[in-house]
Amino acid sequence: MLTAILSLWGIFQAHILKDRFLINMGYPTIYANAYKRVTLRHSYYFGNLGIQRVTSTVSNSNVFGIITGVTLILVLLQHKRFLRNAFGWIKLGCIAVAYVLTVSRSNFLAMILVAVIVFGKYIPYKKQLAAVAGAGALVFVGLYAVQGDDGLSHKLVNWVVNSLTGQESSASGRSGIWMTAIDKIIQNPLGIGFGKTGTTAASGAEMYACENSYLAMALDMGIPGALSFVVLEGFVLYDLYRSRKYARDKYLMKIGLSAMVYFMTVCLFSNHIYDMEAISLVFAFVAMSANLLEYVPQALPERKDDSL
Repeated sequence: MLTAILSLWGIFQAHILKDRFLINMGYPTIYANAYKRVTLRHSYYFGNLGIQRVTSTVSNSNVFGIITGVTLILVLLQHKRFLRNAFGWIKLGCIAVAYVLTVSRSNFLAMILVAVIVFGKYIPYKKQLAAVAGAGALVFVGLYAVQGDDGLSHKLVNWVVNSLTGQESSASGRSGIWMTAIDKIIQNPLGIGFGKTGTTAASGAEMYACENSYLAMALDMGIPGALSFVVLEGFVLYDLYRSRKYARDKYLMKIGLSAMVYFMTVCLFSNHIYDMEAISLVFAFVAMSANLLEYVPQALPERKDDSL
């Protein structure tokens, strides 16, 4: 329910109140020559279309994408509990729409990987969802044919193509950001200390954007520190996978696995290791799954009676 309310608020905020609301709250701004006014930074908008991405007063759209994404996974895997009536479907629709309107490519990629690797076969109503997707695709193709080169559908196609080929503004700059961080890590394998990576960089410090949680940790704590966290994630994944046959609820066990795979994927494209809103929710889902284990005790060897 809370995520549905946040989703509705985020949609209202982005498309009714517009960016002036977040600007007045103190979100980072720039002067945009294209619009001849002060706007939010480029990452708060969808490509070059000027459409504001849904943030819902969270730190940024990518973080809100994680929150809505893992919540969608929870609802889908527990559809018998959450989709028992029309109100449940309305809440699911609000969350799904907000998730799409975050326009977060890293979140979309993570969702695809989770669906393919972890819980694809558990998705309910596959035929209905496929029918809706097919109808949406037909509508999109129709709009593309009617609107021409100046239409929104054509711009969306160009945005997807440019993203896949690395020509889109944020995608094209990311490889350079990664290489800068990698070069610094090679020079300083034991790290450069905290306060110099991403948005957590101290004022006036030499800043490395990173745009990758693993590179950010390697810069902050050195390669040993980054490897320690990756090993920790690996142990959590292995424990959830190994223990799944003892779980009281196999669907809830899938939530923990899905949340971990999802989070580890999005961390490849942003410094989410610093985003406590996302980390807290992901590991809460992991803890929920781990708490549902029901271990079968090992049979003890039969003890011989050595009494006289």
